[in-house]
Amino acid sequence: MMFLAKIFMYLLTAAALSVIFVYSQDMPLAASIYPEIVAIIVGVLLVIEIIRAVPSGSGAADTSMGADIDLAEDEKTRWGMRKAGLVFGSIFLLLLGLYLFGFYITIPLFIFAYMLLEKESIFLSGIFAAVVGFINWYVFGELLSLPFPSGLLVG
Repeated sequence: MMFLAKIFMYLLTAAALSVIFVYSQDMPLAASIYPEIVAIIVGVLLVIEIIRAVPSGSGAADTSMGADIDLAEDEKTRWGMRKAGLVFGSIFLLLLGLYLFGFYITIPLFIFAYMLLEKESIFLSGIFAAVVGFINWYVFGELLSLPFPSGLLVG
């Protein structure tokens, strides 16, 4: 059964790569290089993984999905589940903040809040968030002139 689940995931990944590669053909060359290179690299890695996943002749049933999905013993504890919830919740809040407040406000706030949650001092968290915020603004906003959305509430 696990082998069928793996095959489904491989087919889903191959379909996504195909869509990315096909849609990138309509883009100008400068814009299409990155998605095409990523699609080719992931495609090669997918082929390698498919070759590795072909069942061996030993007849042993594969019951695991792989090391990335299996939970370790410390991850099954209350502390491990809290840490996993914190990581996923942080990612959700980061995406929500990017949507509501924009890139230049959310990234320093996210860094500041996450460092405080990880028990860093307020001073170090503030300094690090300010430096990263300034570098982001200067590199992406001033040097590269990338038009990041300002956010729904800041707008």
